[in-house]
Amino acid sequence: MFFAVNLYDLFVLDIGLFCHSKKTRISGTEDMDEAYRNPKHHIRGAIIGTFLGVVVALLSGGLIHLYRFIYRI
Repeated sequence: MFFAVNLYDLFVLDIGLFCHSKKTRISGTEDMDEAYRNPKHHIRGAIIGTFLGVVVALLSGGLIHLYRFIYRI
């Protein structure tokens, strides 16, 4: 589920909306049009977010497994 939301964020929000719409630009950054249109920053952020999500999922799953092992639920 997390990965699906991350993909939605990357393609629909970041690349689809922020890269191609001037309505979402921060005022004072109108001259940075090329930086906004470059999707590398958004793709890199999605990859980092995916790896961080995997680490959090593994840690929380490990803690739940350890809890079940200790208390024999």
